[in-house]
Amino acid sequence: MLRPILPPPYIFLGPLLIGVGLNIIFPLRIFPGNLSNLRFLVAAILALGGVSLLLWAIKTLFRSGVDPRFKPVGGIVSQGPFGITRNPMYVSFTLIYLGVAAGFNALWPILFLPIIFPVLHYGVILREEAYLEKTLSEEYKKYRTKVRRWL
Repeated sequence: MLRPILPPPYIFLGPLLIGVGLNIIFPLRIFPGNLSNLRFLVAAILALGGVSLLLWAIKTLFRSGVDPRFKPVGGIVSQGPFGITRNPMYVSFTLIYLGVAAGFNALWPILFLPIIFPVLHYGVILREEAYLEKTLSEEYKKYRTKVRRWL
């Protein structure tokens, strides 16, 4: 199996920490100061939505007998969130990332998203898809035609 260039959580964590740090030194705010209640509401909805989706995806994988880490797979999981998107865990990481950025009222992490998405796409997702197509050929091709990569 072709390994990802970095574990996907690190692809999000590094830019998030750098962005929050930059925001402390060079503040770029998402919300004006008088909208702090809205900021926390948006942050909570995004982060809790992301955590809920992540837990649902992990639970679905384990119930299907699939290890969510980068290990050889025996079949396609198409139940639960995997019936909606082929990458529910990456969608959840994105929601959590946006929630944390909103919570810190930091625009910097959001400005890093145009770097994060190509790294994730070319360094992780395309490698995973090539592996699945090689390993599970027809089963994966059918799944790919039924379920979108994102939302």
